[in-house]
Amino acid sequence: MAVLGNDRFLGQYATLVRYRKFDPEMMNFNLQLREVERMLEWRPFDLVAMRRSTLLILDSQWEEACDMVEMMVQRYPRSAPIIIEKAVWVEGVDSTRLGQLAECADRGLSVWGRDIASVAEDNRRKLRTD
Repeated sequence: MAVLGNDRFLGQYATLVRYRKFDPEMMNFNLQLREVERMLEWRPFDLVAMRRSTLLILDSQWEEACDMVEMMVQRYPRSAPIIIEKAVWVEGVDSTRLGQLAECADRGLSVWGRDIASVAEDNRRKLRTD
């Protein structure tokens, strides 16, 4: 997948597939963040925003992570419970940090008049019907 990522025609699409299928590497966060920021400029898909949010959380860049989470859920409200669930699995993210990330997500969801719990329920309901 990494080789295809350098291909002139398939590169960015291969990178999207890698984001979908594989977790971020646990090193070289700066390199990965630069890549994901270029991808956000090209295609600001929810998948790319989720990857950037995850990388910022993994790298303990809390203020930027908060801003990214807020922006992401404003555009993609169904991503709010997903990013919080991902953060639960990150080593070193304590309940205080989780609470802060949840507040950031709730601020983003406020433009929709929603909160994380109601969006999570909608996501569960949608999964049951598909």
